Amino acid sequence: MMHSTAHFKRMLLSCQLLCVLVVLTAETSAKSSLHVDSEPVCILDSVWKSAPVFTSMEDALAAKAAGFPVLRIDLSRTKLRIVPAELAQFAELKSLILDRTKIDALPEHLQSLKHLEYFSANGNNITEFPEVTLAWKELRHLSLADNLIDSIPLNIDVLNQLETLNLWSNLIAFFPASLGDLPQLTLLDLTINDMTAEEQYQLKTWLSSSTELLLSAPCRCEFDD
Repeated sequence: MMHSTAHFKRMLLSCQLLCVLVVLTAETSAKSSLHVDSEPVCILDSVWKSAPVFTSMEDALAAKAAGFPVLRIDLSRTKLRIVPAELAQFAELKSLILDRTKIDALPEHLQSLKHLEYFSANGNNITEFPEVTLAWKELRHLSLADNLIDSIPLNIDVLNQLETLNLWSNLIAFFPASLGDLPQLTLLDLTINDMTAEEQYQLKTWLSSSTELLLSAPCRCEFDD
């Protein structure tokens, strides 16, 4: 019975991969028929959000070797400690989740993930806002909650497609005015961070009225050693 179940899951995954491959091939063919330069195809939300989620590097690499598109990887709770270098191979990746993997940084080689739209690394030991995320110009959802980050970069506004930014439960005490220059931002979660009432008021004046801002009670907390 266990063997039969595993076989069924493999068949289902193969079917899902095949469906995604067919759609992408059709989009590429349509683009070719219009004599458009061979830039990466724009993948619709309905395609990548229904694509298979790979929960191990082995499966993702096997699919890539077989010629199937790998659009979603979720390595949550795998205790990686170090981000796998192989992730840089998946240039077509749309969604990457590294929640609770005990990582403390993101390596520069992830800059190759130019088409990433969703990234989450909640519940880790990250101490600095990952510089590499600023290279993901198509990023729409960024979640770095429950880490040890103490500031937000001044040039955060380079992520001009960003819609949600989750930074709850960090150590952030510096909030740049450039947060107000994110034209697509609809949600900014800064609960459980170190802010005074004055800083919270200032932040509210920077943000668009269309941005939902989540804050805890103001505090500039000092803890005993």
